[in-house]
Amino acid sequence: MRRLSAAIIAGMLACATSATVHAAPGGPATKPVTAVIKGVGIPAPNGDIDTTTGACNVSSWVDVCGSGNCSCEQIDPVTIHTTAKGASISNVFITVDNGVNPATEPTVGNGPNPRCNPFVGVLTLTFGNGGKSANFNLIGTSCKHVIGISAKKPQGTHDKDLVSGGWGISATPTPNPVTSGWGTMTGTVIKATNALSLNLAGWITQ
Repeated sequence: MRRLSAAIIAGMLACATSATVHAAPGGPATKPVTAVIKGVGIPAPNGDIDTTTGACNVSSWVDVCGSGNCSCEQIDPVTIHTTAKGASISNVFITVDNGVNPATEPTVGNGPNPRCNPFVGVLTLTFGNGGKSANFNLIGTSCKHVIGISAKKPQGTHDKDLVSGGWGISATPTPNPVTSGWGTMTGTVIKATNALSLNLAGWITQ
């Protein structure tokens, strides 16, 4: 985000085993999941960037840019905090639309200038050994957070961005062993370091 994308991603899926729902005897089970993702955003390689819009071109989900003014970042390095043994994350890319600002309220006096940016992202989660994996699609908005507002400094200090949105498991390529999944996400991106922390919650079926 560089404000937002600036650090997206790394760590997914802390599987909670309670409240498992079986669709049918012997069939797939739906389980609640949570995850903590941490990472640092860096400029994506030129070959992974759409030269027309600046969006990431690694998949159709992120190769979109409504305003025509987007930026692509890769999250590297990334770490994963999860109870799923041996799980890892790779191929994390974020497209931020710099030309769209949903924060339409005008600045009050000399106060902070409101700013938000929509984004889409992708990542691959690999489960342990044996090549079992699933691709995740992310969508959300990152909004400017300000501290230290005073009469001497009415605009305050932009210390971080607040992230909110959702995620879903992509049907392409076919996930294994997970068949579907969806949920919400919240998080922060530290402006000075581009360090991201994301909290995800939802459900997966496998």
